[in-house]
Amino acid sequence: MHEQSRTETATLGGGCFWCLEAVYNELRGVERVISGYAGSSVPFPTYEQVCSGRAGHAEVVQVLAQTVMDETNASGIWRSPLVTQLELLDRFYPAEGYHQNYFERNQFQPYCQMVIAPKVAKVRQRYLARLKRTAQANS
Repeated sequence: MHEQSRTETATLGGGCFWCLEAVYNELRGVERVISGYAGSSVPFPTYEQVCSGRAGHAEVVQVLAQTVMDETNASGIWRSPLVTQLELLDRFYPAEGYHQNYFERNQFQPYCQMVIAPKVAKVRQRYLARLKRTAQANS
């Protein structure tokens, strides 16, 4: 008997969605990462509005969540349990198309080389066993 797989979605804010997307795209168990905006009542904000602070939204990405949080807490990596809270999300607006898979499509852009690439390299080194096979082959 096969266990039915279940997909869950989490929306995470961590500053730059390009960085979050690049890291989560490489992890096993993450089927899809969508860059977008959340946290305000302004409908369909633009990247410029979000960056200016006028819209009140944060850059976020949507990925899988609770299982990873439980595994992280159980692993004892941190002295204290994670303080991240899972709450229902009222609204999520996908970012413009040019933001999706940004690092993958713009690896030689200076921001990608100086900011995103070191973060991706750190995740590849620390979480090698959790990487998708394609990510392992590219590291």
